[in-house]
Parts: sequence; structure tokens; C-alpha cells
Amino acid sequence: MAIPLFIFAATKSTFSQLDQAYLPILNQLLDDQEEEDKEVWLLGFQELVGSIIVLESPLSISSLEQLLKILQMQIRCRLDSLHSILSIPDSKSAPVRILHLSFHDFLIDPQKKKS
Repeated sequence: MAIPLFIFAATKSTFSQLDQAYLPILNQLLDDQEEEDKEVWLLGFQELVGSIIVLESPLSISSLEQLLKILQMQIRCRLDSLHSILSIPDSKSAPVRILHLSFHDFLIDPQKKKS
């Protein structure tokens, strides 16, 4: 019985550390939006960044444009404030990547759906 408790405690600690790492960044990005634009920003974030983190292989901005039916200029605009969590190449043919796999874990954490 002690082993599952240890695993739970270690997992909870990891997600608390992820919260400390990523929540301030994402909260700041959301706070930078005008009140009436926050919902649109969140939907755009979910659509674009959600696609980036769930794909098995990273896609380029050009490929994301085709997949999501969003203009490259709009993709670049949405990604512009995310350089601290994503590797965003200047080339439209190079893949957009998350900088650290923990960001994927943070975003897919089922506990985040409650907040």
C-alpha cells in the first residue's frame, strides 16, 4: 500500500511543480488580453497549441495552416507570445515544437479541466 501512495505523492508533486512553471506564463498571456478578447484567445490557444502538443510528429507552420485552415499570418500572430514554451522557427517549413515535454503533461492533466 505504501508504493501507490508514494507514486501518488510523487505525481502530485510533479504536477504542482508544473503548475508553478506554466501557470504564471499562461495567466500572464491571458491577462494581457482585453476582457472581451479573452474567450477568443483561449479558443485560439486551444485550437493551435492543442494541435501542436497532441500531434505525434511536429508540424511546420505551413502544415498547420493546411491542417487547421488558419492563415500562416494568423498562426504566427497566435504563436508570437509563446516563445517561452514553444520553439517557433523563422522558416515556414521547419516544425513548431514544444520546448519541454512537461508542457504536454501540464496541458493534458485531467485536473486542469476543472479550472
